[in-house]
Amino acid sequence: MTLTPKQEKFVQELIKGKSQRQAYKSAYGCAKWKDSSIDRKACELFGNVKVKARYEELLEKGRKNSLWTRERAINELIEMLDDSKEDKNYSARYNSIKELNTLGALYPKESEMDINDPEYITEILKKLPQDKLMEIIGKL
Repeated sequence: MTLTPKQEKFVQELIKGKSQRQAYKSAYGCAKWKDSSIDRKACELFGNVKVKARYEELLEKGRKNSLWTRERAINELIEMLDDSKEDKNYSARYNSIKELNTLGALYPKESEMDINDPEYITEILKKLPQDKLMEIIGKL
């Protein structure tokens, strides 16, 4: 199963955690296209049997090669959080909560932020409490 270089780049970008739109833009350099066109093309490409198989292959390879899994990291942090409660170690508790939030993708890295991406904005708005969302809407 051989992919074209652009198809392989698309899959590699998906594995890095990019959205289909972002991966397609990286692989195909379609800056002048409308997002709706890019989304359609990216969806079609991801539906390609070879592309999908390569994506699954890389995901499985990553799972097998991972000695320190996300699940294990979360479990360790939860244990640290529990220990910090018993010890009344507020600094350790704060740091554990912060790390858990980071693992839970509550705080995206700056490089992952794209305020012009409607999908990104939608995901951020979904995470807001209703009162904060209404406050933002009121300011518009």
